[in-house]
Amino acid sequence: MQVFKKDLAAIYAEIAGITKVEADRRITTILELISSYLEEGYDVKLSNFFNFFVKERAAKEGINPITKEPMTIPATRTVHVKMTKSLKERIQGKR
Repeated sequence: MQVFKKDLAAIYAEIAGITKVEADRRITTILELISSYLEEGYDVKLSNFFNFFVKERAAKEGINPITKEPMTIPATRTVHVKMTKSLKERIQGKR
């Protein structure tokens, strides 16, 4: 089963007693704020939920699978997400 942002917004709107549009706006604002901090290279830690952090991947040598010629794979930045211990325990039913 999947839950989409619009589903979260609908549930949040009902709980908070606000419109779905306002709930979606608030959720979008928070997600954009997290994204902007990650873009700047900051780690984002949400207690009892997830930790988001940026990892730098160095450039490396590879082989083009079609032409078999050596090539350089450029350096990249990626976002990694790690679940907190408390959330992991809740999911596994240990709490």
